[in-house]
Amino acid sequence: MNKVLRNIFFSLLSAGCLSACHDLDVPLESKLNPSNFPQTQAQFILASGPVYTAFGSATLTREYWFLQSLSTDECILPARGGNWFDGANYQQMHLHTWTPDNGCVNMGWSLLTTTISTCNQVLSTFASSPVEADPQILAEVKTMRALSYFLMMDLYGNIPVV
Repeated sequence: MNKVLRNIFFSLLSAGCLSACHDLDVPLESKLNPSNFPQTQAQFILASGPVYTAFGSATLTREYWFLQSLSTDECILPARGGNWFDGANYQQMHLHTWTPDNGCVNMGWSLLTTTISTCNQVLSTFASSPVEADPQILAEVKTMRALSYFLMMDLYGNIPVV
């Protein structure tokens, strides 16, 4: 009985695969490009959303706090019986022996450069739009980029400005 059910299932699966649609050149009816998005005030606000998503992650605030506080005598994270040791990441921060491979240093850099890159991409989208963006939205995106640059300079010193 098992063999019969397996043959029926295989036959139905083969018939479904062979009768599947092979036409892959389907016309796009809702393609977003610079000529049709963003055009309204609401669309400009929606287009600036990824900037706030990239900057507002809880990981960024945690990593920034780790880099600012664990590298000073303000706080320490003790390894309680081997727990929380985390490959000596926190100990390296406290002893100032971190390397670019340290999770806190690497993640802080990655999150801030992602925010800057997202800001640049949104500003490029605004510049290529046929409708002029609201000055307030442009100022907000530029402020988020400037804040990210400020945090990077505070943490890493002389950084490349793109």
